Amino acid sequence: MFSLAFDRNDKVLLVRFREEFGVDDIATLDAAAHAFVAKDGPVHFLLDFTGVQRVSVPDGTTAERVERPPLCPGFRRLIVAPQPEIFGLYCLLSAKQQRIGVDAPVVM
Repeated sequence: MFSLAFDRNDKVLLVRFREEFGVDDIATLDAAAHAFVAKDGPVHFLLDFTGVQRVSVPDGTTAERVERPPLCPGFRRLIVAPQPEIFGLYCLLSAKQQRIGVDAPVVM
């Protein structure tokens, strides 16, 4: 489950996850992000996982996502992930995107 907050002045979309982070959250976020960008234009993304207590994302779930171009080229993606599973997942994604020449997210 996640919530969205938007800072219009700085064009930052905050996505705050809580409770469990799973495969359904990824698909739901993709749909919400595409709809948001279609309506409001490109934005920076700040994904905050500090409220996540359980992670249920199987290995390999994000493999195909690495090859997708960013939704908002030229805009930053920042990931706040204190959980080792999420931190590792996004570090791997970031490294693979850098290797293929895609602007990678910053993982903290």
